[in-house]
Amino acid sequence: MNTNMHAESFHRVLKIVYLKQKVSRHLDELFYVLFKIARDKASQQLCKNEKGKNTNRIWDINKRHIRAKSLQPSAIIEREINCNTGLNLMSYKH
Repeated sequence: MNTNMHAESFHRVLKIVYLKQKVSRHLDELFYVLFKIARDKASQQLCKNEKGKNTNRIWDINKRHIRAKSLQPSAIIEREINCNTGLNLMSYKH
């Protein structure tokens, strides 16, 4: 995911949709626009959550979470990875 593209997209929406392509703005008007954006984004997120439609990425995360919650303690093994870091990682048997 390219965060620069997200920032540019948001900047375009801010300028065109919310600021209506006007350059000179008072600070109180800018705060009003920013609060309006926050309100709109929160309502969009609420609608997404109510519909229950998830992206493929969210589905994958939820599946891994459910699978991890159902692991038995006997399936978890400790492995030592020595790549000059001395890390001990927990893994599970398939």
